[in-house]
Amino acid sequence: YGLILSLGFEGLVERHRDALRRTDDPEARAYYQGVLSCLDAVLEWNRRHVEELRRMLDCAETPEERAFLEGNLHVMERVPAEPARNFREAIQSFYFQWLCVMYEVPYGGNSPGRLDYFLWPYLQREYEAGELSYQEAGDPVAELFLKMDERVHLQDGHVNTIVVGGLKPDGTDGVNPLSYLMLDVFEQLNLTHPAVYARISEVNPPEWTDRCVAYMLNGGNRAQLLADEPILRAMTRDGRLPFEDAAMYMCGGCMELNPHGMNSDLLWTFTYNVPKTLELLITGGECLTTGQKQRLTMPGALRDFADFESFYAAFEGEMRRALHAKFRCLDIHSEEMARCRPAFLQSSMVADCLERGRNLQDGGARYADYGGTPCGLQNVADSLYALKRAVFDEGFCSAEELLDALRADFAGHEQLHRRLLAIPKYGQGDANADAMMDRVLTSVCGVFDSYRNWHGRYVKPILFTFVWAPEMGRSLGASPDGRKAGQPIAHGLTPQAAGLTEGLTTAINSLGTLTHDMVSGGASTMWDMDAAWINHPLLKSIVTTFVQKGGHI
Repeated sequence: YGLILSLGFEGLVERHRDALRRTDDPEARAYYQGVLSCLDAVLEWNRRHVEELRRMLDCAETPEERAFLEGNLHVMERVPAEPARNFREAIQSFYFQWLCVMYEVPYGGNSPGRLDYFLWPYLQREYEAGELSYQEAGDPVAELFLKMDERVHLQDGHVNTIVVGGLKPDGTDGVNPLSYLMLDVFEQLNLTHPAVYARISEVNPPEWTDRCVAYMLNGGNRAQLLADEPILRAMTRDGRLPFEDAAMYMCGGCMELNPHGMNSDLLWTFTYNVPKTLELLITGGECLTTGQKQRLTMPGALRDFADFESFYAAFEGEMRRALHAKFRCLDIHSEEMARCRPAFLQSSMVADCLERGRNLQDGGARYADYGGTPCGLQNVADSLYALKRAVFDEGFCSAEELLDALRADFAGHEQLHRRLLAIPKYGQGDANADAMMDRVLTSVCGVFDSYRNWHGRYVKPILFTFVWAPEMGRSLGASPDGRKAGQPIAHGLTPQAAGLTEGLTTAINSLGTLTHDMVSGGASTMWDMDAAWINHPLLKSIVTTFVQKGGHI
């Protein structure tokens, strides 16, 4: 969005006309012509708004109404066609271009991203000169938030996220007065959108962390905190992204991380019920909720494996088969989207599409990383550790006895059920249970790492669970960790309920043993706290510990 604020649509038109004149590549010519058609349409739509404002002005009945319309007319006669000169023009320019993009590609997130970062330069001069007070600057921000909420109010699953604070691309403090203002306005309006998430970094001032903690306490369960240093380590691992691009990360919708304005738009694309793969491998292909054999042929059942390591290797192989099929589907989606849904307007705002003469799905975007979510990793880890102990290490039940108990949802197998529940879980501070969780996380992320898409880029694991915890749980039978059939799976990387028996500090310490750096798309956790108990000093210590242990979100 910063491109239009600084150039205006007319400036972007000139860039694409110049590129069209200079290229002899027929595909690039077709792309530039498509972009120019869309940019002309945006300018025409803005002109229609200007004409309507003039008609309304002719009918104005009071001096106040006339002044209001004249002010808006003056702004829209300039932006978004020309560069914004002040905060009011920047707010209007941003809103109009965002609305146009959402009409062109009305799917999922399309997050406004780092709104404080892009808009602050237009507020800074007026604010520091005393021409616009903190309160006066809040009025257009409130108007903007109300209009953004209006677009998604009746379909609240479309998450439009603003990310505030954090680092600049040069690694310096990116928090500014607008960062605070946006949190203040959002709390006061009591909206659901735009979802305002806060980035926190070691270089941000201490009062920013305090404000973010207060936001978590007072934000009506809408706050989400993102820890810059752990996240940036994961995003830049193995040279996947240079620091200056990774530092511009935002959340595309719920929480999928990507560098603002640089990635193609398959940022988040699928969920994968990992516990179901484990269930089918234990049973040899039998679904415990329906009793039906699956169409996929499994390499055996639990009873067919002589030791745990061979069983685990088979589990890794089944994950790889399932995920690589999903990845290949994404390649097909991307190729078809490049052809059938070129998103010319959105592409014109994405880095490197202009220089490459291709739309964002056709190799134009600087980065063409996909993203997807493997769910229930902690359920899998606890189940694997339980069956390892029960069947292979201690032998207090056979593979057949375990399967009989799972088929019966532990009815008639109460003693075995109690023994399985008593086996340590991830989150309880047990080194072996936590190590199994890290092994599962590393295995899943390793499958993602093993694939290169048709652009030669990556598929990023994005760990969250959102509304799928009960849905995926309903599709599962009982599991070796003692979980009964139909119960929800756990969220993100948070220990499941059975593993949260030793307190929050122990659970966060267990979380800190995990290899977060492999989760390049972001790893979320969700912690429920009693409102009668939690307060600012306690929550600040929890957040500080969480970040020090390497937690992402």
